[in-house]
Amino acid sequence: DLYVTHHRQFDNILNTINNSDVMVGERLHASILAAACFTPFISLEYRTKNLDFARSIQMKENNIRTDLLTTDKLLDMYYKIDGDWEREVSDLKEEVTQKRDKLEQFAEMIKQEVL
Repeated sequence: DLYVTHHRQFDNILNTINNSDVMVGERLHASILAAACFTPFISLEYRTKNLDFARSIQMKENNIRTDLLTTDKLLDMYYKIDGDWEREVSDLKEEVTQKRDKLEQFAEMIKQEVL
């Protein structure tokens, strides 16, 4: 369990997520931070931005709308991830690394244009 009450908890937040097997979160940033730590996640979609992010890193199946959520569905999602955990981590690493590389290239392009 991790309850965030202040932004100064950031190191604790990342350490907890990084040391977790699976992250279940409702807020978009929970999924983003989990992905950044290469920690498989289940996104509880309360707004479409959660789904948009999950889709952007090819993890749509790890997202469920909160109005469709049941204990059984959550457990099914968890067991699916847990049953193929190494592939989940590998897929996250590949997708997130690609996104990071694109961001770095874009930042370098901007830097070259400004200088």
